[in-house]
Amino acid sequence: GVHRREMVVMNELRDGRRSREIEAARGCSTPNINNHVHKVLQKLDVRNRAQAIARLDAESAARGYRDFDAGG
Repeated sequence: GVHRREMVVMNELRDGRRSREIEAARGCSTPNINNHVHKVLQKLDVRNRAQAIARLDAESAARGYRDFDAGG
């Protein structure tokens, strides 16, 4: 599955933040952020960030959560 750190990055992206903004807020380098995103794309078998966010939103909504990582 998708790891917690990857979910944190995806939540930030869903909220409209860019990689550089996440880097400044979280202290995680842009290459690391992009690596997390790449891993999520592979795990979800999607082509881009928008598709990953849509998939994670749908899965979270089905479980009744707003954030991707809610509920463990």
